Amino acid sequence: MKSQSFDDLSAEERFRNLIQEVNERVQAVKLEKDDFKTYSELQSEIDTFMGEAITEITSIKTNFKKKFDAVQKGR
Repeated sequence: MKSQSFDDLSAEERFRNLIQEVNERVQAVKLEKDDFKTYSELQSEIDTFMGEAITEITSIKTNFKKKFDAVQKGR
């Protein structure tokens, strides 16, 4: 099977790939005992990324629902 270039992938698949890249980066972090600073900083970065993703996906869902409702009302 021929591998797809980034531009050939759907937005959803590119998002999944991005999530995998973030996971790999997090897994590569080397923690040491009592390394609360690194742990806290990375947790904060992950929380920010997750919040942004959730906000954007929620907006997409809301707008799609509005579009659906408008079509159902004949607009």
